[in-house]
Amino acid sequence: IHLPSNFVGLINAGVTCYMNAILQQLFMIEEICITVLQVRVGDIQSKPNIVNKAFCP
Repeated sequence: IHLPSNFVGLINAGVTCYMNAILQQLFMIEEICITVLQVRVGDIQSKPNIVNKAFCP
């Protein structure tokens, strides 16, 4: 078994380990990863429902 070595986890800021685990698992879903990476910072600031559009098309 060859484990990928290019993945980096999130920093645990105390009691955030469960949230970090969920975020990392969601980000490994190709459709979610692509959608998140295509969002520009300006879009997030000008469109508060951008998350709904990303996850509830």
